[in-house]
Amino acid sequence: MWLYFVLVAILVIATRHIAHRIKRWKTTRHYALKYGTKDPVILAQIALPEGGNYDKEIMRAFKEHRGLELIQKRHIAGGYTFQTHTIGGRIINTSEPENIKTIQASRFEDYSLGFRQVALGPLLGKGVFTNDGKDWEHSRALVRPNMSKALYTDFNNLERHVQEMISHMPKDGIDVSSEFLFGESVRAFEAAEGSDEAKFGAAFDYASGETVRRLHYEPYLFLYFNRDFTKACKTVHRFVDKVIAKAATRRVEGKANQYIFLDSLMKSVTDPQRLRSETLNVMQAGRDTTASLLATVFYLLARHPEVWTKLDAEIGELNGKPPTYEELKKLTYLRYVMNETLQVHPVAPINSRVAVRDTILPVGGGPDHKSPIFIPKGQKVSFPTYVLHRRSDIYGPDAHEFRPDRWGEPTFRPGWAYIPFNGGPRICLGQQYALTEAVYTIVRLVQTFKAVEQRDFTRYKESVRVSASIFGGVQIGMIPRA
Repeated sequence: MWLYFVLVAILVIATRHIAHRIKRWKTTRHYALKYGTKDPVILAQIALPEGGNYDKEIMRAFKEHRGLELIQKRHIAGGYTFQTHTIGGRIINTSEPENIKTIQASRFEDYSLGFRQVALGPLLGKGVFTNDGKDWEHSRALVRPNMSKALYTDFNNLERHVQEMISHMPKDGIDVSSEFLFGESVRAFEAAEGSDEAKFGAAFDYASGETVRRLHYEPYLFLYFNRDFTKACKTVHRFVDKVIAKAATRRVEGKANQYIFLDSLMKSVTDPQRLRSETLNVMQAGRDTTASLLATVFYLLARHPEVWTKLDAEIGELNGKPPTYEELKKLTYLRYVMNETLQVHPVAPINSRVAVRDTILPVGGGPDHKSPIFIPKGQKVSFPTYVLHRRSDIYGPDAHEFRPDRWGEPTFRPGWAYIPFNGGPRICLGQQYALTEAVYTIVRLVQTFKAVEQRDFTRYKESVRVSASIFGGVQIGMIPRA
C-alpha cells in the first residue's frame, strides 16, 4: 500500500513540474515574440576561464581570498552578462550599467532581496537592511528622517573617538557607530575582557561572519545549524535590549543632551523588538562600511606616496585645526581619493536581487549580448559592483589601478557604472554619514602624521562578509609630525 502512495506522490510532483515547465516555455516564447528577448550565454558553454566545476572553484577562490578576482574573470569571459547553473539553480549574472539601473531604479518594484531576510534575520531581525516591499517602505520611512544632517555635521563625539583611535591604533569603527546609534560607546578600545561591551563586540563580529555562510546555503539553509551562531545572536540582542531600556529611561527623564539615533527613532516606534531590529540593521550597514573604507584608504595611500603628498598639501591649508562640515566639502582631492578607493575596492562588492514577477532586462541576451533578457518570477540576478567598477571599457585600461585624478577629468562621467552605495530607492540611507565620518577621520590623521609607509608587501587579499575588507588587516607605519 505504501508503494502506491509513493508512486502517486511522485506522479503528482512530476505532473506539476511538467506543467510548470510548459507554462514557463509558453511565457518565454511570448516575451521572445513580443519583446525580442533572448537567453544570455551559458558560461559553461564558452568554457570556464579557470576550468573545473563552477561551484567548487568559486568556493575555493573565496577561501583563498581571491573570489572577487575570479568573478571578474568570469564576467569578462561571459561578455559581462551570462547565466550559470549551480546547485542552487540558474543565476543570471550581469555587470551592465543599464541592467543594474533597471534592477535598482526603473523596474525597482519587480525585484526583492530574496534570501537575505532568511539568512540575516536571526541576527538583525526585520529592518531597513533586510525588509522588502511594504515592510521595507515602512522601515525606510522610520529610519530616513532620523538620519538627519545634524547626525553627520556635529563632530564633537567623532573628534573624541578619532583622538582615542590615534592613541590606540588599530581597532575598528564600532565605537563611533554605537555612540551615534545608542547614545553610548561600547568602548572597543577600553572594554575589559569578559565585560558586556567586549562580549557584544565579539558576538556581533562572529554572527556577522556567519550570516554570509548562511547566504551560501541558499536554498538549503535547513542543512545549516550552528549553536554558536544562535548564542551570539542572543548575546547581541540582550546587549541592545539593555541599551534600549536605558534610552527609554533617559527619554522619560529628559536627560538627552545630544542627537542620538535611537532616541529619535523612539519618537515613532515603541515596540522594543522593532527598535532593536532597526538599530541593528543600521549598525550592520554602517559599522563595517566606515571601518573597511578607512582601512582600504590607508592601505592604498601607503602604496602611493605621490597621492599622500597631494592630499597632505590640500589638507595643510586647514593649518592643523579640526575641519568644519563646510570645509570638508571643499577638499576636492580628498573627494577624488574617496571615490577612487570605492571604485577599485567597493565595500559592497557583490549584490543580487530576485524577480517577484516576470520582467525584462534591457541588454545582455543572445550571443552578441545586445538583446533584452526575459527574467521569470523567482529568477535570481547577481550584479557584482566589483566587476562593474573595474570595466576597462568604462574606466579605461587602468581601471584596476588606484588613480584618483581620473575623477577630475572633465569627460569622465561613469553614471550607473559607479554605485558604491547602491542606487535608486534602496540607495544607502547612511551614505553621507559614512563618508563624512571617514573623510573627517582621514583629515585628522593626515594632520597628525607626516607620512604613511607600507609594511606588508603581499598581494591584496579580500575578506568578503556582508561587506568586504582586507584579510588580515592593514599593516602600515604612521610617522608622527615633529
